Amino acid sequence: MDRTATLFFWILALVLVQPSKCDASIASTLTNPHLPFGDINVVVLTDVHSWLASHRRQEPYMDADLGDVLSFWERLKYHCESNNMDLFFVNNGDFVHGTGLSQMPGNPSYLIPLLEKMPYDAVNCGNHELYGEANVQYMMRPGGYIDWWGDRYLTSNIAVTSTHNGDKTETLFGNRYKILHGNKSKLLVFGFLYDMPDATTLVKIQQVEDAVQESWFQNVLTVEHYDAILVLAHMDLVDPLIEVIRSAIRKRVGDGIPIVFITGHTHYRGVQQLEDLTMTFEAGKYLDTVGFVSFPRKESVRSTNSSSLFQHMFLDTNKKVLFEETLGYTGASEGETKNGKDLSAFIEVTREKLGLTQEIGCAPESYYVERRLEEQNSLWRLYRDEVIPKVFTTPETEEQGGDILPIAMLLSKGTWRYDIFNNATLIADDIMVVAPFNDTIVYMGSFPASVILQVNLTINSGESKFGTWRTMLPDYVLIGDVIREDPSSTNLYHLYSHDFDAKYIKTVIEKLAPDATVQIKETPFRSTLLWLTFVRENWSCDGALGKFSNLSSPSKRTGGSNPSAMSKRTAAMALSFLVAATVGAITCCLFTAKKIHWCKKVRMEDDELMVLKRDAPESAIEVRSDTSFSDEDQEVL
Repeated sequence: MDRTATLFFWILALVLVQPSKCDASIASTLTNPHLPFGDINVVVLTDVHSWLASHRRQEPYMDADLGDVLSFWERLKYHCESNNMDLFFVNNGDFVHGTGLSQMPGNPSYLIPLLEKMPYDAVNCGNHELYGEANVQYMMRPGGYIDWWGDRYLTSNIAVTSTHNGDKTETLFGNRYKILHGNKSKLLVFGFLYDMPDATTLVKIQQVEDAVQESWFQNVLTVEHYDAILVLAHMDLVDPLIEVIRSAIRKRVGDGIPIVFITGHTHYRGVQQLEDLTMTFEAGKYLDTVGFVSFPRKESVRSTNSSSLFQHMFLDTNKKVLFEETLGYTGASEGETKNGKDLSAFIEVTREKLGLTQEIGCAPESYYVERRLEEQNSLWRLYRDEVIPKVFTTPETEEQGGDILPIAMLLSKGTWRYDIFNNATLIADDIMVVAPFNDTIVYMGSFPASVILQVNLTINSGESKFGTWRTMLPDYVLIGDVIREDPSSTNLYHLYSHDFDAKYIKTVIEKLAPDATVQIKETPFRSTLLWLTFVRENWSCDGALGKFSNLSSPSKRTGGSNPSAMSKRTAAMALSFLVAATVGAITCCLFTAKKIHWCKKVRMEDDELMVLKRDAPESAIEVRSDTSFSDEDQEVL
C-alpha cells in the first residue's frame, strides 16, 4: 500500500471513529414509534449470515445496513426506557457463511468485532457456526466470541466435547438460559438448536427431545421467577421440535404463562399462533428484516382470548421504513445515531481493506437462484451450461488409461445462496454472496451413467430436507451431459461434488452399487474461485476487467483437460484475495497499539502470512460490556 493510500486511511479512520461514550442527540430527537407495543417487546435479527453492509447494491430498496439497525435500536430503546417500557434485543444465530466478511474459512476475525458492537440481550447459536472445527475453536478462544457475550450466549442443547487420558468429557458451550430483567417484567430465555446431525466433533448437539427432559430444564421452569418465556429456537417455525419444547414447558408450568418462540434457519418471514398464549415468529434472513414482537406478562392475561395481546411486525431493512415510517422522523438521516454511523463506516472500511469492493465485471443479465433449471435467467442453468464448461477442467490424474471421460456433478441446491444482478458493475462481494462457502470440489470416481442417474433419483426422492425452501429446484442438481443419457447407459463419467455433500453421496453410491470404487479426493478447485474466475474472464465491462486482468485466459474444455492453466488461474485469484485480506488485517490492527479491540482476533507473525494466534494471553484481550466506540477503539499509531 503506497504512502498516499496509507495517509488517506489514517485520516479516514480518525474521521470515522471519534470517541463517543453517549449519543446525547438521541434524547433531543425523541419520537413516537409506530409499533404495536405490549408489556414485553422484542426486536429480532436472525440468520444475518454476515450481511452487515445491506443489500443496497443488489436491491436498492433494502438500503439499511447493520449500523442503521443499531441506530434504530438506540432510538427505540431510549423511547422505551423514557416511558418505563420493556424492550429487549435478540439474535437467533447463523452469523457466518454469507458475504466476503466471513469468506476466510475458520477465521471470522473481521466479522466478529463488527457483530460485537450490537447490544444484544440474548444470542442463540445457529448451525453454520458449528460446521467447521476452526470456527468453533476461534469462537471459544479466551476473550473471544463466546466470552464476549458471556451469559447472554444461550446454548441450551450444545456442549463442548474433549478427551483427556482417554476419558471424554462435556462442558457447556454457552449458557443454558438467562433471565432478562426489564422495568416491569422478567423474561426467561432459552436458546435451542435443531437436532443437527453434522456438526464438528468438537461439539455435541443434544437431541431437543432429551434436553427438555433434563433436570436443569425442569428446575428452571419451576424454581425461577419470571413473567413470560422466550425461546430462541434455530429451527423452522413449524418444526415438530417446537411442539416438543412447548409441550415440555406446558407440562411443567401449566397454561397461564405466555410463550413466544423466535425461530429461524429456514430463511423466510412467518408467524403462527400455536395456542391462546403461544406464538412462533420467524424474521427473514440476510438482514432483510428487522422483526418486532410484543406479548403480555402473565399478570395481564385476564380473558379467554389472550391471543390478541400477541402482536408482531416485519420491518424491511429500508431506511425510510425504519426511521420515517416506524420511528416518525421526517428524514432518515435524522434517525441515525453516532454509534450507528460509526459502525456503518467501519463496515465499509473493512470491506474495502478485504478487497470486497473491487470491480470484477458486468453481468449481461440478472440470474436468480429460485428459478427452474431450464429458464434462461436461472443461476443454476448458468453454472451448469456456462461456468463449468468454460472454467472447470478435469485433472489428468483422473483420466483412465489416457481416455478422456465426460464429467458429471451432483451439488446440493443450497450451494448457491443469492442472485446475481446486472443493475450495477459486479464487485467481488457480489459473487461471494452467491458462493459464500468456497467449497472444495472433490472427485468421487468414474461410474456408469446408469449408476449416476440412479443416485440422482434416490437423493431427490422423498420429502425434501429443505422443507419449502427453493421448491422450484430438486434437492440435488445434476450437472453434465449424463442428464441426457438413457437410464441403462454404461457410458462412464467422472463424478464430482463438493466436500460438504460428498459423504452423503458416497453412502448412496455404495448402497446402490456395492462393487463400485468410491473415493473422496480433493481437487485444487474451490467453488467461489470458479465463479470469480468465470466473471473475470467472460463478463468484461466493455473490455475493462479490473484488478484481475493479469490472469491467463482459459483453455476451453472440449472433454479433455489441461489442469495447469486452471490451477494457476485459481491460485492467482486466491493469492489476490489473500494479499488483500492480509493488507486489511495489518491496517485494521494498527488501530490499537496496546490492546486489541476491533480486530483483536487477528495477529501477524513474521514467518507466516496470516496466523490465528490461539494462545494469545488473556491480558492482551479486553472484554468490554459496553457497545459504544471507546477512546481505545480510535487509537491510531
